[in-house]
Amino acid sequence: MHINHTMISVQDLGTFWVDEFMKITFFPHTEGYGSWESHIGMLNEGQYRNEHDRLMEFISDAKVIPYIDIHEFKAIMEKVFQAYCLLR
Repeated sequence: MHINHTMISVQDLGTFWVDEFMKITFFPHTEGYGSWESHIGMLNEGQYRNEHDRLMEFISDAKVIPYIDIHEFKAIMEKVFQAYCLLR
């Protein structure tokens, strides 16, 4: 059996998918806004602020999604990384 992706759902925010190629895709719970993409390689101290800003820019269009601060973002991304580790 080959598992090629896994996901983490964040209450009131959306679902983060991560695949075997380290691609992260976020789907907000609000429909009609598409998706946001990143890469596991961007989950480091030097890139967190930029990735957080990119995600906040994406979800600002979906007004019902709450703002998450940088600390919440890091905590979520740590869980996304742990999910990726399950695929290795």
